[in-house]
Amino acid sequence: MLPASGALTSTKVTVIEDDQSVDAIANEFAIYTTNKEPRLDLTDKLKLGGRDHEIPRAIRLKEEFAKSFTRNQLQASATRRYIRLLAEVDSRFNTHVYPAIATGASLTETTNLIRLGLLTQSSRAPKR
Repeated sequence: MLPASGALTSTKVTVIEDDQSVDAIANEFAIYTTNKEPRLDLTDKLKLGGRDHEIPRAIRLKEEFAKSFTRNQLQASATRRYIRLLAEVDSRFNTHVYPAIATGASLTETTNLIRLGLLTQSSRAPKR
């Protein structure tokens, strides 16, 4: 058994390591929460994209994701999974969908690109 002072030192080291881990995760997640430029909210983006009919569903799904994240945000492993998921979606969107939108793809073309470039590939992505 550790003497009382040894147990306290051991606890302090664990707390410091946990704090550093939380800081590292927070810094990694900051890219998705920090505004770098003026941004449109979800409703405005959908309206501009001609997807007004999807607004109620998109808002509901966004709220469900936020609730899930909030529920699990204190678990470092869960936060890392959210970060990886967001990074993967961001990468796939910027690779497969955004270039087509920027060059004037139709609503149908964009929908197909989202389905093929984001959803299909993401569902096949290996679990980490």
